[in-house]
This record gives sequence, C-alpha cells and structure tokens, in this order.
Amino acid sequence: MKHDLIPGGASTYVLKFRMDLSIYVEENDGEFPPAMFASRIKLEEWTSKNNFSIKKVGKKNSRNYLLMKNEYLSIDFLWVRASFISYRALFKRYVVDTNIYEKPTSTPDESYHKFISNFKFALPFIHADHVINQARLKKNHPDAWVMLFPTSSAANSSFGSKVEKTLADIPENIDKYFIDPILLLQLYCTGLSPKNEVDLQRSIDIIKGHFLNRLHNEIDKNIRAAYISFIAQ
Repeated sequence: MKHDLIPGGASTYVLKFRMDLSIYVEENDGEFPPAMFASRIKLEEWTSKNNFSIKKVGKKNSRNYLLMKNEYLSIDFLWVRASFISYRALFKRYVVDTNIYEKPTSTPDESYHKFISNFKFALPFIHADHVINQARLKKNHPDAWVMLFPTSSAANSSFGSKVEKTLADIPENIDKYFIDPILLLQLYCTGLSPKNEVDLQRSIDIIKGHFLNRLHNEIDKNIRAAYISFIAQ
C-alpha cells in the first residue's frame, strides 16, 4: 500500500495547510478545528469567540469564500460556501496569489516563472477537497460553509471517496462539525483504505509525524477506534 502519494515537488503546496492545522491542534491541547458551519452567521460567531478574524481572499470580498485567520498564531484556513462550484479555481488562485508566493506587480521575474511551472506540475497530484463532503450537507444544511483543504489526488479518488460515500449526513440539529479521526486519516496521508494492521499503523505513524509527541497516544487511539467503527458500517 502506498502512503505518500504526493511527489516531493508537489508536497510544498500541501505542507502549509497541514502545518497550520497542526499548530492549531497543538495550541488547543489536542482539539481539532471546525470543518463545517451550518451558515456564515455561525462561522462568524465562532471566529469572533476564538481569536480568529475573517479576511478576504485576494483583493475582493466574496459571498462564497473567505479566509479564517489567526494573527497571533500566523495561521489561516480557507473556507467556501458548500454550494460554490468554482472552489478548485479558488484554491489555485489562493496558492499563487495569497499564500505560497506573493505575485510581483511588475513583469514576472525568473523565480516567478519557475514557481508557476512547478505549480502546474504539482496540480495533477493535488485535489482541493471539501473537508466535509457536499453530499453530507445537501439535505439538512443547504447554506453550509466548509473548510477547503488540499489532499493527494490519489487519496481523494480512492479512500476519500469511500469515506464520503460511507459517512452519514450531518444531522439538522448540528450547526458546526469538527475534524474527526476519520477525516484526519483522509486528509493527511492514506491513498487507499488500510488493508491490515500494518497498513493502518503506517498511516497513523505518518499522521503522528505532523504533531507533537504529547499528542501521539491520543491520535493513535482515536484513529484506531474510529477506523474500526468506519469499516464496520
């Protein structure tokens, strides 16, 4: 089973998102951030209570996307309206213009041309993924907002699609949903559903490598329990 399905050159564009998530978890004693809100109002309420602010992506405000930013921790998360269909194009623009490289205002220099060339190489290996699949929201949360997160395209097409087809809809009485162990397994490293104990442990070890040692036992225990429950469905 392959566990790291993003080539080295392409992983650059995934690491920033993973690092920001890891920093949040470490600063919040192992708690993971929300991945979905039932509405923008709920999203704004949470940000105001948790030391985040809402920033625009690029130069324009939008009804369909935003950055959730913590200035103190220097982290941000990209959020979109679940029904927004141009989220992949938004992700590309965000990487190029906002986050990884500041686009020059004058004629692009050699380093910028190299960056664009490398990014075009990387794109086939990366999917911009809704952390909570749209299908789980359509029935009960038509106005939901979800975090956008880059994953391995191979992982998203295999294990990720299995997760999305198996997990239940988000209930109507839930106005926010946090990243859970199965979503963590999907987002970070696995390309295929682990076939045995060795596969599962390798996947867990890769995920633990993104977090402080003090969180490893909890991550191991929670992912293992969640995966057993998941495959039983």
